[in-house]
Amino acid sequence: MKKILLSILFLVFSFLILSLVIPGSFGNPNISNINEDVWRNGPFEYAQRARYGLIYSFVEDGRLDLPVEVAKFSMPDIGYDNGKYSVLFAPGTSFALIPGYVAGKMYNYAQLGVFYEILLFSIINAYLISLISRKLGANFYFSIFASFIFLFATPVFFYSVNLYQHQVTLFLFLMALYFATFYKSFISTSLVFLIYGFAFLVDYPNALILLPVALYSIFQNVKYRLLDSNIVININWRKILAVFSVIPGIMLLLWFNKTLFSNPFQLTGTTQDVIGIQESGQPVLDEQNIDENHDQKDVEFTKNKSAFGFFDTRNLIQGLSVHLLSPDRGIIYYAPVLLFAFFGLQRIRSINRVRFALLISLIGVNIILYSMWGDPWGGWSFGSRYLIPTYAVACIILAFSFEKIFSKSVTLIIFFAVLVYSILVNSMGIFSGTVTPPKIEAEFLEKKYGVEQDYTFRKGLKELQNGKTKSFIYKRYFNEAISTADYYDYIAATLVLTASLSIYILKILMYKEKLE
Repeated sequence: MKKILLSILFLVFSFLILSLVIPGSFGNPNISNINEDVWRNGPFEYAQRARYGLIYSFVEDGRLDLPVEVAKFSMPDIGYDNGKYSVLFAPGTSFALIPGYVAGKMYNYAQLGVFYEILLFSIINAYLISLISRKLGANFYFSIFASFIFLFATPVFFYSVNLYQHQVTLFLFLMALYFATFYKSFISTSLVFLIYGFAFLVDYPNALILLPVALYSIFQNVKYRLLDSNIVININWRKILAVFSVIPGIMLLLWFNKTLFSNPFQLTGTTQDVIGIQESGQPVLDEQNIDENHDQKDVEFTKNKSAFGFFDTRNLIQGLSVHLLSPDRGIIYYAPVLLFAFFGLQRIRSINRVRFALLISLIGVNIILYSMWGDPWGGWSFGSRYLIPTYAVACIILAFSFEKIFSKSVTLIIFFAVLVYSILVNSMGIFSGTVTPPKIEAEFLEKKYGVEQDYTFRKGLKELQNGKTKSFIYKRYFNEAISTADYYDYIAATLVLTASLSIYILKILMYKEKLE
């Protein structure tokens, strides 16, 4: 009963903290005001607008392409083909968030409803991390603390209340991992491949990100044995047939492509990039024809985007450096607390080597895949958003690390200092709602406009000091009572205090267990 209450308390606490920082504005965006500053540069960042634009177009107009005004709002992440504007992303995230839009719209909070659905996905994902780590053999209390770190001490904090595909992807990722790891029935295998199909609909690279889980699920139904110097292979064909449950997700994607492009095999993102929209509503596909009144920031971002592209092994070394070591995206700057997961590797390996190999392969595929991507920075973003699956798996392993970390005072002190740093850094981003450019783009913009461009998390601190925040709760209820810096201080202090009390309680529990 105590464990159930603690789980509920953690989920409620997470909901309240995330609600305090969720970006939002009052009202329902519509075709006449969607390009006003309150929406275009309000709660939305660059990559969020296109996904919201698709939700709006589908719900309000019943169409999969974008009307001209919605296309303008969705810049720069749109393409043009056969007289239609379309988003450059896979459509699954927008489809998944329709319930939040519809529910929010009823109360004049359509945008906030969408963002709250992302919030709910993030809390469910935190719970799934604690659940998976417990079922793998971690201590219950350690698993809850690892979930706390996942939500509030990594860039996941920022992406828990902003409109990106990552929380929806992670939900499918963790659900597939859960069913594949702990169940071997026909139904569980079918669920893994059903999820796999829909994951591709959410984000195309998910076909590779979830591949180790899919293969693990298949090979659980293949048995090997040695008989008279021969290898005998037994295959459970009934369970293998479960792979056909991937079909619904693929069929939905083919329908989307067929309806939008008249070609079921043409993916979004293969269309011509739009770098401007003329007053007549016609697209600008050549940067020389940009209207001088067009948003220059959008132009530069979209222009650079043409260089981002496909996976290439020649990008690997640079990509690894960006994800792990760079000041604009590196784990060592944005989530160094995850490095303590190394303390748990031996423990989890000793429990189950096959599952250990699965977890390591998931991290390896995620990091290597997006290190080969032409844009390892993820455009204007906060931290390395492409590595969110890695953050999740690292926190599962982290739950097995605490026993070692807490056993020595020196290690515990270092861990606590790094944890506090990680919380404060990620709090800066979420409170200010700030995304940063890649270093290479910041240097380009500095030369072009002669204005200093900060590409590190310190940009969030500057925004806070200047009074900038996207928090709906703050703008609605606390704007005249306290400064944004004080608002940040109170919530960040709450998180640090919660972390401190958690460590103190966990240390006491470990001491009691030793006495017993």
